[in-house]
Amino acid sequence: MAECDGEDGDNSGASQSEDAGGNTKKPLLGQLPLPNPYLIDCTTTLDEFLYAGDPGSIYVSYCSDGCRDSGAVIHGNGIYDHTSAICKSAIHAGVLDNRGGFVTVKVGFAHKTFSEMVSRKVGSVKAEWSRKTYTLSKTLSWH
Repeated sequence: MAECDGEDGDNSGASQSEDAGGNTKKPLLGQLPLPNPYLIDCTTTLDEFLYAGDPGSIYVSYCSDGCRDSGAVIHGNGIYDHTSAICKSAIHAGVLDNRGGFVTVKVGFAHKTFSEMVSRKVGSVKAEWSRKTYTLSKTLSWH
C-alpha cells in the first residue's frame, strides 16, 4: 500500500484516472503501438540489429516460406538461444507452418541449457549457456 506524505497529498488515486476537469481517462500503459513487422528470412536470428532490445522487448516479424528445410540451426525447445533461426524455431514451436507468416518474438534473459528435440519435422540441437534468449507466439492480428 502506498501513502501520500505532505499537507496536500491525495491518496484517493483519482489523479491517476481523471483529468483536470474530473473526466475519467484511460491509462496509457500497454497502449503503445508495436513497430511495423520486420520481414525476415530463414536465417535471421536474434543477433540481427532488428532485435537489439532488452529482455521483455516484443517484436512482430513476418517469416518467409520454406524455412523448415533450410540449413539454419536452432537450439532449444520453447525457449531458443540468440543464435537460433527465428522462422525455423517458429515452425519447431508450432507457431508457424512451412508457409511462413506473422510471428511475435519476445526477448528473454540468459539461459543455462537448451535441449535437443525433433518437433514438426524440425530438429533442434543441444546447447549450453546463452546470454540472450527468445520465445515465440502466434500473432493473432496485425493492422
